[in-house]
Amino acid sequence: MKTRRIRISRRPRLLGRYFRRAGLTLVEIMVVIVIIGIVTSAVGFGVFKYLSEARTKTACQETTSIKGAITSYYATKNKYPQSLQELVTEKFISKDSVPKDPWGKEYNYLPPAPGTDDFQVFSLGRDGTPGGEGESADTYPGKPPCDQ
Repeated sequence: MKTRRIRISRRPRLLGRYFRRAGLTLVEIMVVIVIIGIVTSAVGFGVFKYLSEARTKTACQETTSIKGAITSYYATKNKYPQSLQELVTEKFISKDSVPKDPWGKEYNYLPPAPGTDDFQVFSLGRDGTPGGEGESADTYPGKPPCDQ
């Protein structure tokens, strides 16, 4: 007597091969990682550019705000403050201390010379030294880069 093998279907074998092949090779994974890195770096450079511009604009807005507080002080007291701290103690700035610029440095204030009304409030930028370009540029209200 012969024994007969019963075959139900060949499909389970084919599916078994397919599922064994469904994984990713090391090369495919590395290609995906490289593509993700390229996209991330392109986006990162754009974001850092906008962060730099935002810091400069924030410094311009804050120097303009401090300039307004000094003008209010003068209108009320008929004299200019000798320091920015006076604006805080007299409540012309509604914070506990004089705000710092976006780079963590103090804003600079030059009171007017006797007989003049020409005071200056400014930030020296990221580098903290006079002059510079971009994020290192000095920020004076009404002058570049603040007038743009």
